[in-house]
Amino acid sequence: SGGGLEAGEEAIHSVMTQSITSLRRARLRADAPLRALVDAMEEWRASFLEQREQSHDPFWHRKSHKIVLSVLGLSLGGELTFVRGCNVEVSMPSGSLCAERNALGTALSMYPALAREDFVAVAVLSLTSGARSLNPLPPCGVCSEWFEKIYEVNAEFRVLTFSDESLSVVHVSSLAPVGGALRLIKAHAEEAAEAERTGGGACPPCDQERSLSAAVKVVVNCTDA
Repeated sequence: SGGGLEAGEEAIHSVMTQSITSLRRARLRADAPLRALVDAMEEWRASFLEQREQSHDPFWHRKSHKIVLSVLGLSLGGELTFVRGCNVEVSMPSGSLCAERNALGTALSMYPALAREDFVAVAVLSLTSGARSLNPLPPCGVCSEWFEKIYEVNAEFRVLTFSDESLSVVHVSSLAPVGGALRLIKAHAEEAAEAERTGGGACPPCDQERSLSAAVKVVVNCTDA
């Protein structure tokens, strides 16, 4: 976890299909797109909480009573644009709507010509603290499948999570294509079975571990400090 990082310190973890870099927010370059995304999340959190203080309907989060915010970063015409989202959990048979997919749908509604290559990153923050904190909160399996479709054509896409609501420690992850890794493993297994069936002998050693843990190098745009 990056929660205990000292100033100027960072940690890189390899977690199966992800490469994760944890670092202090202050180490993100002021002009870096990811820094702008963190700033946009801070603004969204402040705005959300301010509006809820005035009035809010508990119906929209009546299932879990836990709020998750997201900010989707888009590159449109060379300019960085942000789209906000939040989860909706009303305890219906059709299920809940995650903050990430909410932002995805909103982005396409706002920009009908949007392409997967236009996606820069998504930031996710749970408005929970203390012993109840869910942070850092990565995308669920369903949202990860959606993001994998973006990643298929845009390997620079990043997912940002945070150690807590202060946003002081940022976790930047790069989704490796899970489906692609699994297809490689399946293809290898079929080749091995065919080789054994035809008496062709054992096939070369499988690269399963490398396929599963292959991760794209994360470029975080750190300062030199």
